[in-house]
Amino acid sequence: MTSPRSSVQHLSEEMLQVPQAGRSPREDRGHLHQGESWLSPPPSEALPVGSIDIRYRKVGGIATQVGESEEDATVEDKDFVVGEMLSEMEDIPSDPSGSDNDDSDRETAAAASDPLPPRPQDDPGRPASLTAPRQLPMDKEALKRAAKQAKSRKKKRKRREKRDETGDDFKRVRLAHLATAETILTPELDVAAAEHSSSGYIGLRHRALALRLTAGPARTRFRKLLGHGYEVLTFSKENIDHPLVDKDSRVYAVVLAWPTGWSKRISGVNEAMRRLQARLSRFKPPPNRRGAFAAYATGFSFGGGQTAPTPIARTDAEKAALSEFLNDDNVVSYFKFIEGECCDSKHDADPRLKGAMKTWFPDHVQAYRAQIRILEAWDSSLQRPSAHLYFSALTINCDPSTICWPHRDSANDAAGICLDGILGDFDPTKGGHLVFHEPKRILELGPGRVVLFPSALITHETIPIPADAWRSGVTGYFAGGLSRFIAQGMQTRREWEEKGNPEELSEHDERGPERWAAGVARFQTLADLCQLWLTQG
Repeated sequence: MTSPRSSVQHLSEEMLQVPQAGRSPREDRGHLHQGESWLSPPPSEALPVGSIDIRYRKVGGIATQVGESEEDATVEDKDFVVGEMLSEMEDIPSDPSGSDNDDSDRETAAAASDPLPPRPQDDPGRPASLTAPRQLPMDKEALKRAAKQAKSRKKKRKRREKRDETGDDFKRVRLAHLATAETILTPELDVAAAEHSSSGYIGLRHRALALRLTAGPARTRFRKLLGHGYEVLTFSKENIDHPLVDKDSRVYAVVLAWPTGWSKRISGVNEAMRRLQARLSRFKPPPNRRGAFAAYATGFSFGGGQTAPTPIARTDAEKAALSEFLNDDNVVSYFKFIEGECCDSKHDADPRLKGAMKTWFPDHVQAYRAQIRILEAWDSSLQRPSAHLYFSALTINCDPSTICWPHRDSANDAAGICLDGILGDFDPTKGGHLVFHEPKRILELGPGRVVLFPSALITHETIPIPADAWRSGVTGYFAGGLSRFIAQGMQTRREWEEKGNPEELSEHDERGPERWAAGVARFQTLADLCQLWLTQG
């Protein structure tokens, strides 16, 4: 199946003039393994398909290699510096004691390597009144003025960000994402015909097809998939998004771009993940029906017999470890890139690095944002795990071997979008592939890749990795039960049946197909998205 290149018509050239960051070739920093990959059939003549090369294709019952990925392109990381607090604290007076551990360490190291003459204050014969550090008076009025100035700067920045988000510059950013995207056509899937519950709130579990196709060892499973007509997609490390569209051209999944400086940012996120693994290794991991690996969920959810939406239970030690990971500077920037948050241009030199989820799934972001605000106002204990993502919950897959069994996340929003961020150190040609069963696609995704897709509709799994490899990740999702709880008047079904009008209940149940159709309408075509961002403002 040829993946056609996306064509965007009637776009003004002036609207698409966005400066491109320079690129320089570099070696792939993924973990290398000895021996030939068992996933690599005999090579044949390369047949590039846009910027996405379908590496393996079933021809006459034999899998053949028809392309190979390009190398990474990166420059010094200047695009993901998290400095929001720096701009707010510019004019706040420094600590009167003048203490700074980092500066002290640097001064000590410098003194050891290049000793300087003793300072006058170090002279033992100097009077104590001259040797003691100077104590600055605590001027409360000055502190108040500094705090007021910082608050004023924050308000101005928020207004500027809002103006940019609806201005011509921001529209050019969105349109540039759409115009440069490489589309993958998957006519095997029709989102509107996907399995879902009759209420339209959640999906349905169905794993028989996936289990039948993938029974046996990893190599056998992979070969079986190829034998059933599955195609393997590889992605070059370029600043280009790769949307997957169904038979009606709806964008239902996107493999996000590899922007400039992303390799360095992912290295920082991997380090934060290693620290989290070390802190959680002494605890017994919670049960996990998706695979034999440690996974810690955080945020809030509703379903499974709960009487109301509640925060996901975690011990104090687990909360502290997860909070440290989620508030790491690299992880915060990682989430900002995924959500598409418009940040201060002072700290984000390349605006094209922003706009991922908001560009491709604006209706999903708007719906999740509205519902989360309703729930947070109803119960202040319901807080999303990250202020930079509009998901009600995140699951941190901190196990070194995060391999998912075939499954659907049926409790998630039926027509919703979920996040799958892949971390670790492994060779993506030797394992770790993400399999989409309904579209019959095998995605070769290495560490640092991020994919957005409806996990409640698509049966998915992971191909195992070698024993010496490391694969972890982060997933984000919105529970479908939360939408049902809001629609029922902030009460459970049983409470509504006891208090409500039978006619209202009957009308609510009959509107299941209507709710499903409205959910499917959130998945827009490329032309619709272009029209949206051309007229937005």
